[in-house]
Amino acid sequence: RVQQLIVDERLAPAQVARRDRTLHVPIAEAVGTLVAMAAAEDAQIAGWSFFDRDRLIDARPDLASEINERYVNALLVAKRWRQKIYPTVKIERGDPYAAKHTLDKYAILAGYPAVGAFRRATPARWIRHILDQLESSGGRYRGTTKQARRDWHRLLAYNRHDCLALRHIAVKGSHELAAWRAYDRTRFCV
Repeated sequence: RVQQLIVDERLAPAQVARRDRTLHVPIAEAVGTLVAMAAAEDAQIAGWSFFDRDRLIDARPDLASEINERYVNALLVAKRWRQKIYPTVKIERGDPYAAKHTLDKYAILAGYPAVGAFRRATPARWIRHILDQLESSGGRYRGTTKQARRDWHRLLAYNRHDCLALRHIAVKGSHELAAWRAYDRTRFCV
């Protein structure tokens, strides 16, 4: 189940686009709910870097120890997984200025079924477009252009796949690394 929370006040009017899946809440409340859910389900909180963890802590410094305890940097899991399970696969930069270890590259390696969602995605442009449109329409989502609403829906779909792919990579990588460690520690006596 994917619930998308809008924590930027400027984007709050756009929650009407997907009332079934989007909800606007202040970031401090969102982080508090996330940490409480993780604690209740004895679950981890995963992100693709420590940047996400740091933003959670910025929003709720009072929960820093719980966040640090539950947080998993899925990029580190993915890198270890690739090195152990696929040692011949090299992750290359698209160009000299591009990020190297991006989620989409590991999603392909992990066999995420909807990897096409990352092709030609421009989430930063989509966010800027909807923000500009909301500003020019006086904060009314219905006052934005059809193209801006299309970009908002693209952004929500992209974000959904971003989260699902991260989960797919983290789960697959963790399971395969655990199986590798078990195999590596096994002693065969004949």
